[in-house]
Amino acid sequence: MMLDPRSSRASIHIRIDGGIKERAVKVLTANGMTMSGAVTAMARTGIEEMRLPFEISREPEIAGCGMSDEEAADLGIEKDGTDGRNGTPDRAMIRMSPEEKRDMRRWCKAMAITPNAAVLAYMAQVAFELREPVGF
Repeated sequence: MMLDPRSSRASIHIRIDGGIKERAVKVLTANGMTMSGAVTAMARTGIEEMRLPFEISREPEIAGCGMSDEEAADLGIEKDGTDGRNGTPDRAMIRMSPEEKRDMRRWCKAMAITPNAAVLAYMAQVAFELREPVGF
């Protein structure tokens, strides 16, 4: 019996600022990653280390540190020391296996954070630093 590939996938649906999403997706794509792949890898690292595997910061020294001015310009990203927030609500869907979703929920519960909050904080940090901050 062949399984329907859709039944082996789960999703986390989030609401996210459109500017953060656009900027973070550009950064991740430039590094050969999808949003789903990056979030799943971030959660996997967090589960293994039992902590948030990235620092949440708005230190001016790390704003845009992951890209040169030329790289950012090529991607249409303004290096303005922000996370690109524009106040426009958007949605995102993170795809992962049902087991990964279950494990992420357990991890988030142990960390006293919702999966949505973990994804939003991660994506905002990617957009702020212009790099993937976990380093996997």
